[in-house]
Amino acid sequence: MKKIKEMRKGMGLDPHIANLCVIFILCFLGLSLMKGGDFLKASIFQAMMYQFPEYGLLALGVMFAMISGGIDLSTVGVANLTGILSALWMGRYLPRDLSGGGMALAVAAVFVSALLIGLLCGALSAFLIYKINIPAFISTIGTLKLFGGIGIGITGGQAVGGIPEAYAAFFQYSLFGVLPVPVLLFAVCGLLAWFLLNKTSFGVYLKLQGSNEKAACFAGVKKSAILLKAYMFSGCMSAVSGLIMLGRMNSAKADYGASYTLLSILICVLGGVNPSGGKGRTGGVVLAVITLQLVSSGMALFRSINTFYNLIVFGLLLLAALLFDYYYERKENSNAS
Repeated sequence: MKKIKEMRKGMGLDPHIANLCVIFILCFLGLSLMKGGDFLKASIFQAMMYQFPEYGLLALGVMFAMISGGIDLSTVGVANLTGILSALWMGRYLPRDLSGGGMALAVAAVFVSALLIGLLCGALSAFLIYKINIPAFISTIGTLKLFGGIGIGITGGQAVGGIPEAYAAFFQYSLFGVLPVPVLLFAVCGLLAWFLLNKTSFGVYLKLQGSNEKAACFAGVKKSAILLKAYMFSGCMSAVSGLIMLGRMNSAKADYGASYTLLSILICVLGGVNPSGGKGRTGGVVLAVITLQLVSSGMALFRSINTFYNLIVFGLLLLAALLFDYYYERKENSNAS
């Protein structure tokens, strides 16, 4: 135990991330032993890389909101609204057989417009929290219902299709036949999140705002600007997630990904983000995303186990991570005293 702790300190590993690594390794080894022939297939890991970017991106956005001391429950609403508006725009103005350079320009235009939608949605949540002084939990539930209602009003509750075939093909493409476009987008967004948190003054102020609001005020941190940036970033991550869902399902609907809201929060807490604010690491969230996808894909191989039992396993993993943290903190406190 002592040698493991010394190695962890020498490597600079966060205790929570180190504990999560242990959980990941145990899950991987357990599934390999029980379902080795079926689990250790390239097709399984390929399918995993197509699935987790959708809710992984939502978790990256929620992470910023949680570090600020708040929460963003509107992410799925933003993602679906972005997908609906993008599908309607492409269905109306682009031919189904569009390809080549024209399709590349269209995808670029869709990405830009989607990011603008995400920025506006995030800005609305930040405005309600800071200017109207509505608690983040309540305000983002309100915006979740608002964005979902707008989506239902536009579509009548029906799925919107008719997008160019090349758009779906773009999101189903794999670089070198190994790395799908969704996982590449997730990697780029993860690196951006890491850079903002660790290499910019915004990241420092965000953590200070979440950990000690009074100290942040005395330090000259503008709460309005920090919250605006945090929730706008969350909105952008949700928008990209919405585009990935649109490409995977070849359609958009107001109730897609309904379970992703709680799943993204679970990922953040499992990844070491403090629900009270002030603490969180991108690496922990990314590792939590991969761990949950690993468990979900592994459990799908057990035909006799209902997929609803995934929630039980997710809850047990969360409790295991929290117990690891509790044990470590109590050990540290006892050593300090």
